[in-house]
Amino acid sequence: MANEVNLEQVLAPAWQKAGLELTARQYRKIASEGKAPAPIGGKVDALLALAKIAAYYQAMTRGKSSAQLTEARARKELANAEMAEINLKKAKGEIRETPEVVLDLSFLLANFKTHVRAWSKSLPPILLGREERDISITLGAEIDRLLTDLAAGTELIGKKKDIKNIKKKPGRPTKDKEKQSKNAK
Repeated sequence: MANEVNLEQVLAPAWQKAGLELTARQYRKIASEGKAPAPIGGKVDALLALAKIAAYYQAMTRGKSSAQLTEARARKELANAEMAEINLKKAKGEIRETPEVVLDLSFLLANFKTHVRAWSKSLPPILLGREERDISITLGAEIDRLLTDLAAGTELIGKKKDIKNIKKKPGRPTKDKEKQSKNAK
């Protein structure tokens, strides 16, 4: 190299004397990023180094110091676009906040629990005196009704509807209604 000078002894002190706050260590860091020529045996081409350092600082003032800045801006734009999409879906009622969904699930599970517990009082009078086959059919119908109600509620979770206002289907027939239907036949 024609303009080769010692980085530590000549170039760094000359930069500081000229008012450029750049140490030999900072220069090596910039060189390791590929923005300036790397020192070889502690020496660098002074003219090339000055030109590259000037270009480096000029690019920094324009906001083009590295691809990292461009990548950070791209990530920010992507995040903003994703948030806009989420907000649009919220406005359309396509998605809901987690606490709302948790509340809906809590309501459904509490309702499920109440129905199952109610069977201990509602089913014995209906099942009393029946044959095993009729008991099995009645229990199967009760389970199917409960699962259908649960499915209707879960279909609404995640949509902007109030699951507490689900229209209930007609209840199961009581023992008296079953007798009336059998007598009618």
